Amino acid sequence: MNTDLGFAIRKYRELKGFTQQQMADFLGMAVSNYNKIENNKLELTVVRMMEIVKILKININVLLDEDNVQSVQLTVNDNKGVVTGNYNTNYFTEKLNDIINLKNKN
Repeated sequence: MNTDLGFAIRKYRELKGFTQQQMADFLGMAVSNYNKIENNKLELTVVRMMEIVKILKININVLLDEDNVQSVQLTVNDNKGVVTGNYNTNYFTEKLNDIINLKNKN
């Protein structure tokens, strides 16, 4: 079983019929960098992950609830510094939903 987020992103990109070049163009990045996302060689920010799920028109929970994604490596910049961590997907999904709910209230 594959346990990485990049694999899940690739799966949904292919299901939606997008090429890596198209995704890179949508995200405003070089295709070589997008390829690194799918190969887990480029850390995702929360913002970038949200952009990806918006392009793919899937809910973040769908991406993270994949049986093949057990943890997520993310970089978070909270204006106090950049923190990189490996998060259990259940914990991450809960916290991300809290952030989305707070943002929607404002």
